[in-house]
Amino acid sequence: MNRVDTERAQRRGLWLVVAGFVLSRAWWQWEGVRLDMSPLGTYWQYLDPEILRGDFWRSLFYLHSQPPLFNAFLGAVVTVFPGQAEPVFRLAYWGCGLMLAVTLYLLLGRLGVPAAWAAAATLGLGLSPACIAFENFLFYSYPVAVMLLLSAFFLQRFWETGRRRDGAIFFALVAALALTRTIFHLAWVGVVVLGLLGASRHYRRGLGWGILTTAAAPVLLVAALYLKNELVFGEFTSSTWLGMNLATMTVQLLPPEEKQQLLAQGKISDVSLVVPFEPLDRYPARFRTRPTGIAVLDEVNKPGGDPNFNNLAYVGIARAYQRDALASIREDPGEYLEAVLVTGWGYLRPNSESLGLNKRNQEILQPMETVYRGLFLALPGSASTDDFWELVWSRMMQRGLALEFGLPLVLLYGGWCVLRLFRRAEGDGAAAITLAYLGFTCLYFTLITVTLNGREANRVRFEITPCLVALFAVLAWRGFCVRREIWRRRKMDQRLAASEGRL
Repeated sequence: MNRVDTERAQRRGLWLVVAGFVLSRAWWQWEGVRLDMSPLGTYWQYLDPEILRGDFWRSLFYLHSQPPLFNAFLGAVVTVFPGQAEPVFRLAYWGCGLMLAVTLYLLLGRLGVPAAWAAAATLGLGLSPACIAFENFLFYSYPVAVMLLLSAFFLQRFWETGRRRDGAIFFALVAALALTRTIFHLAWVGVVVLGLLGASRHYRRGLGWGILTTAAAPVLLVAALYLKNELVFGEFTSSTWLGMNLATMTVQLLPPEEKQQLLAQGKISDVSLVVPFEPLDRYPARFRTRPTGIAVLDEVNKPGGDPNFNNLAYVGIARAYQRDALASIREDPGEYLEAVLVTGWGYLRPNSESLGLNKRNQEILQPMETVYRGLFLALPGSASTDDFWELVWSRMMQRGLALEFGLPLVLLYGGWCVLRLFRRAEGDGAAAITLAYLGFTCLYFTLITVTLNGREANRVRFEITPCLVALFAVLAWRGFCVRREIWRRRKMDQRLAASEGRL
């Protein structure tokens, strides 16, 4: 196929992707799928909208439970569009969905995947019930997934063209991820910058200065958030919830008698007798703090009755949980390892089974869910057996090869893309760097999720699902090319042998 035909095929594929997105969203809107606004004002990660509306900047400054960017987005919408927030959020999430589809398609094309394969992969993700469900869920998972994929797209352009504008957008997106989700730690940002600097010495000399100049301001902005939390709250982090999250995988899993024994020995504190993320009145009184005059730090409950986990008392509570969690790991590392394995198993569950997704939307999407499970996830299997290994295999088949085997395969391929950079392989440097970035981020994200956050692992995984799809599409296409080349050589050998036989 010549260049003109290739460009024509790419344009047709792009129009197909856009048409598929528009028609599918119109159809599901007709069927009754609606944006779930219930998280606003109730979810732990969100500040009280009324406080955000009345004390916007100070509330964001004293937000210690979460990075501030998504709350800033929520506060800006409810402040600028009072009474009209829902249609604004609806348009914003539709815009994210269209951006996700177009970006994935264009990125795959830049990574060498043909238009037909790129369009199929993009539509496969964009029309999936999980993607539609998260697009109609007022949570940060969908915007994070879009920003992560966009960052890979602009990294590829930056590496290919050397334009600092693309580099500035890439590092701005990296900073935005760190300012939205605490899982994208300052350490992740630093490794990305240092990794690109190291790779530029082999793949693109002269780009190092461009990396430094475009990365400086975004990295300093992220570091400023960590420094602010260190100075104000005594925690060099973007979220003070690490201790509570870690406690759910450690000390809270101990039998009550063992927990009491550790408490009597002084190895853990009485805070671990309370389940993490409980209302403030469940915790020992010593954690109560004096009023500060700052609403987001003093408010015990939100107007709807949900706890305000940004109350200043939770800084000390989380710190105590963290000490107890580490003590629990030292006492019984096997228990923690078992929790990691259980979380890893939950990480492989389909995204559409995530807790918190709107039940009515899931019921409407159930026919499509059945189709997708039949095509990609579920294979016939029966759990009516007494044999342990048959039972394990049966349950794996009920989830399907796409997750139990496909996801680890893609993660292994991502790791290989990272290691390949150190082999100084020849080829498309921009594609190699982009694939290594995707692979490293997916591996890092998976490791942090299964070791530090035992809650709703499959919901969290959606944030890297588009990146996993991109890696899978590239892997499938390159595998197909290798197989085609082997087949072609085999045919040539057969023809050569036949011609020699005739002679």
